[in-house]
Amino acid sequence: MRKVTLLTFILFIGYSARVYGQEVLIDLQSLPIKKVEPKKAKAQSSAKAALALPFFDDFAKKESTPDPENWIDSFVLINQTYANNPPTVGVATFDAINQYGKLYSHLTTNSLPADNLTSQPINLNLPEIDSIYLSFQYQPKGLGEEPDPADSLMVEFLSTAEGKWIKVWAASAHFTENIIEKYYLENKTVNRKARSIDSSFFKVMLPIKEERFRNEGFQFRFVNYASFPTNNQAPSIRGNGDHWHIDLVYLNKDRYLTDTITNDFAFSKPIKSFLKNYESIPWKHFTSEAIQAELPTYPIFKVQYRNLTPVIWNITRRYIVTDLSNLNPPGFYSAGQDNIDPYETVDFDNSYEYTFASSWADSAKFDMNSHLITETAEKFFRWNDTISYTQKFSNYYAYDDGSAEGGHGLYGEGSQGGKVALKYHSYVSDSLKGILIYFNQIFDFNNSGRFNLVVWNDNNGKPGTEIYKKTVSKPTIRYNADTLYKIEAKIKIGGDFWIGTINRSEDMLNIGFDINNNHNDKLYCNITGEWEKTKYKGSLMMKPVFGKFALGQTGIDKPTKLFEFNIFPNPASNRVSIHLPEVEQPHWVRIVNLNGQILLSKPYESESMDVSNLPAGIYLFQLTLRDQTSTTKKLVIIK
Repeated sequence: MRKVTLLTFILFIGYSARVYGQEVLIDLQSLPIKKVEPKKAKAQSSAKAALALPFFDDFAKKESTPDPENWIDSFVLINQTYANNPPTVGVATFDAINQYGKLYSHLTTNSLPADNLTSQPINLNLPEIDSIYLSFQYQPKGLGEEPDPADSLMVEFLSTAEGKWIKVWAASAHFTENIIEKYYLENKTVNRKARSIDSSFFKVMLPIKEERFRNEGFQFRFVNYASFPTNNQAPSIRGNGDHWHIDLVYLNKDRYLTDTITNDFAFSKPIKSFLKNYESIPWKHFTSEAIQAELPTYPIFKVQYRNLTPVIWNITRRYIVTDLSNLNPPGFYSAGQDNIDPYETVDFDNSYEYTFASSWADSAKFDMNSHLITETAEKFFRWNDTISYTQKFSNYYAYDDGSAEGGHGLYGEGSQGGKVALKYHSYVSDSLKGILIYFNQIFDFNNSGRFNLVVWNDNNGKPGTEIYKKTVSKPTIRYNADTLYKIEAKIKIGGDFWIGTINRSEDMLNIGFDINNNHNDKLYCNITGEWEKTKYKGSLMMKPVFGKFALGQTGIDKPTKLFEFNIFPNPASNRVSIHLPEVEQPHWVRIVNLNGQILLSKPYESESMDVSNLPAGIYLFQLTLRDQTSTTKKLVIIK
């Protein structure tokens, strides 16, 4: 009788563990970041080894690693895509992936330490009467994976005399009840219920009162505890998880418990493509038909910014469009000014005139920059009032922005033979040369999924007849890049068509999925014999390539990296000096007023400039290098 019972139990477990063919979306198993060590901060004398207050970081710089001026490690990911409705445009994300972009090898189903974010030493050797507080905002999950109730985000202070880290605060998330459970050093626990904890940012104020923390070498750090799911997932569908996001980290004296307001206004979303239907289209397909379909009468800058304070801010908006092929001069635009009410979030659209042309024959790139300016009050940080985006026209159509937040595919018993198809519309009848696919790296690089690459014609809004099929032995994974599969046959396509894959195994292909750009009305799956629209919101990272098979333009690509330079004094009266790294080669200088008028445009001659003829006010000072890279700073003139 025991043998029969045991056999029945084993069969039941085997049956319940079976996964039938289905469309799945998982989180990333690795992040597309370079294998890096923490950057070294600028050398400081021993007398100035510790940072002075205030300490502030809003993670708005367009870097994937923390600012080394503030932080000593680089385990977390600095990004603009993983949080849900963040207070400012950048966040620091904690998860189960290390600084090399791979899953932590020591993690198990038990909750263990994962990412750290550790501050540089800070001088807190201040009079006892100074009231010192550390504040920040945090969010569990966001657009990532929710932490388990046993996982947590933690803050620790360094006791230099004891030589150890002291836990002063922690939070865990209970998503079934929408509750955040918080622990404080004073041995008190607070539960807070929210309507939707994965779309809210929660404020924290931590006093630093104890003498063991108030010294010249004080440090604080954030730590997240993460774990893997209890079920033993197959390698192809094991993913990252336990996401936490933080923003607006602020440490200063003369604060108080209810001082939760950051004296700031900021962009809260990145700029997106100005095209209506695509992130990018082939430059040679940017015809009058495409322009009519993709652009209104005038192109539009779309930005979102918010007032983080209880007072009214008067904000002036400025835009710059730069042709990186250097055919046309930059376009400077004024979008007026408005009073922003306390805590108001503004979605602002501004039309402008610009001739989109390129000196390159088969591609184009345009830098889109937006600035927020105020003349009324001092801000802590200036990074979050400037955002930029590079609009690219190459040789492919794309719905995604190049950043994967998830992995998509068909998985499980019965998924062999399953189909995934993505619809495109070509504005020009042209030869299809290849298909770009972004494959996510998976656990131990064990992606053995075989597939067919397929092109279908359109049949009343769904995939129709196969017009091309290619057998692929296994996915080719490239670091932070698409894999290009060549089309060997001569195929000329115009209008609507579909590209996609057919599974030749039950393993998941794990194709990149962009959650921030939703084009799910173009994505269909077929496991049962019927085409059905995807149940997930986002964009599959698969692109058709037209024209020349080689990627990129035939001309010389202009770098799109940002460089830094300083203007001093600022404010200035008569003369300013320009300081930038010796390796940079300055070429051109422009000064623009707040109405968008170019007041000065001339070759760079020396690091000292006469500005005595400029009236008092705020200006945009643009410096362009010989490689056509440009950076813009604000310049204040006083008399």
